[in-house]
Amino acid sequence: MRTLLMVSLAVGSAFSGPAFAAGKAYGHDPKVCLVTFVSEEAAASQADAGVAKAQYLPLSIAMRLEMRSDSISDIYTYGDSGYTGAGVDYHYAGDTTEATCEYLAGINASEDDD
Repeated sequence: MRTLLMVSLAVGSAFSGPAFAAGKAYGHDPKVCLVTFVSEEAAASQADAGVAKAQYLPLSIAMRLEMRSDSISDIYTYGDSGYTGAGVDYHYAGDTTEATCEYLAGINASEDDD
């Protein structure tokens, strides 16, 4: 009986924390596209040609990486199902976030990157 009570308390507390309430149970963040531009001017214009790197990442990781170079990096989501909550700088309609991020990543990729 005592073991059952301990298990019930452990399960209950696991599902009552703020991470679970925010939809991030066990670290499952929504995926976003972290876009790093070649310059501040390119970041301001948001032109595809100015993209140096695009990474499809969980939001929490993207936010940490963006802080390192905030003047040339932004977090984007795309498509009807793209996450639009806190931490996302821009959201655009169109293809999915993953597909658009893959496209952006290939813009300035050379064959040496493969």
